[in-house]
Amino acid sequence: MYPLAYDIAKDFLERHTGDNTLIQFEQVALEAERFSCSERVYRRVITQLIDLKIIEKNGRNITVKDIDKLLRFIHSHEKK
Repeated sequence: MYPLAYDIAKDFLERHTGDNTLIQFEQVALEAERFSCSERVYRRVITQLIDLKIIEKNGRNITVKDIDKLLRFIHSHEKK
């Protein structure tokens, strides 16, 4: 089983390459529910990805900041 951070990062990749590139941060409860975790845990993962400069939060929106870092993050978890 992959860690939650991997699953959320993979979701960001799918959204980035699809039509829905923005994620509304005000929908934390809905996003947390999608990943079967608490809002607190979801926020921790988002903070981790922001600290790694993979994603960025602009107001209420979250976008991919560095697609290469995102891909490396995902691939590093796939090799484990």
